[in-house]
Amino acid sequence: MERAKIRFNLDFVPVSAIAEQWYCEKAVDLQYRHPNIEFKSPELDFGTAGHELLGSEAEIITQQELKEYIEGKKAIRLLEPVFEGAYRNVLIRGIPDYVEIKGRKAIFLLDFKFSKHKRVFPKYQIQTDTYAYLLYKNRFNIDNLFCGIAVIPMSKLNQYDILLDAVAILMKKRLSEIRHRKLDMIPFDSPGLYGELYSFSLSRAKRNLTWAIDYWRKRRDPMPTKKAYKCRVCSYNAAGLCRVSSAAANKR
Repeated sequence: MERAKIRFNLDFVPVSAIAEQWYCEKAVDLQYRHPNIEFKSPELDFGTAGHELLGSEAEIITQQELKEYIEGKKAIRLLEPVFEGAYRNVLIRGIPDYVEIKGRKAIFLLDFKFSKHKRVFPKYQIQTDTYAYLLYKNRFNIDNLFCGIAVIPMSKLNQYDILLDAVAILMKKRLSEIRHRKLDMIPFDSPGLYGELYSFSLSRAKRNLTWAIDYWRKRRDPMPTKKAYKCRVCSYNAAGLCRVSSAAANKR
């Protein structure tokens, strides 16, 4: 089947771009229109450093080795694997931080965020849900998939020399609480770590993707944020490239 035409003639839409649509879709649009403008943020710098640390733990395996694990129904944890799949004929590609599988059963998906805010923002869950959707598109069973979002304070970054193992073990200890109490989500809070654990919903992921993909298929214009503080710190607004100013945002 021929792929749908995507904005900016992209071959695929990154999962990270889909997540940022929930922060400010207009900023996502301007990022592709003006790639020479750098969107500056201390958290982006720390996030880059943090994910480099995550990648340092990984051992490279071949596609054939992964296939053998899957066919042998063996358990394996994948660090920063690349997954892609289509939604409404638009190819999506993403790199989740941590995925546990056993054969074709997806067990646990964990995404890391490095932030000064002790909060799980909506875009965090959108990103994690989209990764889980890609597992589904790659024929993994996601019926009992649990997802985690781990928010690491920037001040604690250098302490996570065994980041993945430590955090995954800590957070998974509370998965039984979700099952036994039949909860949709529980918060996780411990020294130097905040986050959420929740049961993945395919219908919710598809609903959010429907809204996001309509932009990439040029079915609507990009929607600007309604938060004035986002406009005040936006590099595109500062460069005079965005017609949505903080004053305009205040009026809505």
